[in-house]
Amino acid sequence: FMSIITASIAISFLISIGLMFLLIPSLIFTYLFMFTFVIIVLKKVSAFSAMKESFSIIKSNISDTITLFLVLFAIGLLVRIFGAILGSIPIIGVIVNVFLSSAFVAFSAVSLMLAYRELTS
Repeated sequence: FMSIITASIAISFLISIGLMFLLIPSLIFTYLFMFTFVIIVLKKVSAFSAMKESFSIIKSNISDTITLFLVLFAIGLLVRIFGAILGSIPIIGVIVNVFLSSAFVAFSAVSLMLAYRELTS
């Protein structure tokens, strides 16, 4: 549990620093550490060990991981745009928005776990 909190703080700090220098650095940090939480949950390692392993996996599989990242980013962007449009509809729009956002989070988590297993097997 502490590894997840530590990783959340460390990655959030890096992404925040990246946002100060515009959007691109924050996207790079998000990309480099996208497997961190999967590694913590599956291997029960420390936050920084998981971040190092995530970086290593990304570095050795750039083409596969960049494709996954861009697909998840595009789907997330579409969900956010659709949610913003639906958010203007009272009650039903909010409910649909929550459902879509939750479905996207679950889809992302499963996609990252499956990709991690595929890339490390």
